[in-house]
Amino acid sequence: MAEKCINGFYSFLLFLGVAGAVLFLLPGIFRIEPRIVMSGSMEPAVSTGSIVYIAKNVKPELIEERDIIAFRVGERMQVMHRVMKVDREEKTFITKGDANASADIGPVGYDSYEGKVIGHIPAIGYLVQKLQSRVGVAIMCGCIVFLVLLEQWIGLRKKRRHAI
Repeated sequence: MAEKCINGFYSFLLFLGVAGAVLFLLPGIFRIEPRIVMSGSMEPAVSTGSIVYIAKNVKPELIEERDIIAFRVGERMQVMHRVMKVDREEKTFITKGDANASADIGPVGYDSYEGKVIGHIPAIGYLVQKLQSRVGVAIMCGCIVFLVLLEQWIGLRKKRRHAI
């Protein structure tokens, strides 16, 4: 019984590793960056806690009205809003969060543009955040250590039974 639990948990850990690679590492090969949505400004189209995929290789000249883009505001803040208007001459976008009553203050220049949002997975960002926290990492490491010790203990019991 204990062996089945151990094997099941190992399978679960393997699944998490493969899923993590597919969701977070593989997109990087294609210059697609996953991000966790922290605010509700794009609801209901993209809800808080979603993981969004931002294509960094889509040039700003290819963006059209209704596209969702990611752009920088200041040094550190990244925003993800919908393009309401494109001004190709001025090289700017007028953007607005779907849940916001009015457009963003000031246009977004091409130089602030980070990429185009090409997809999202709802709610999974919450789980990813928990697993990336210190507590989440400690729990995962603790489970792995526990499983290794349990497996060793089961192996010793089997050896003792066969020795008798």
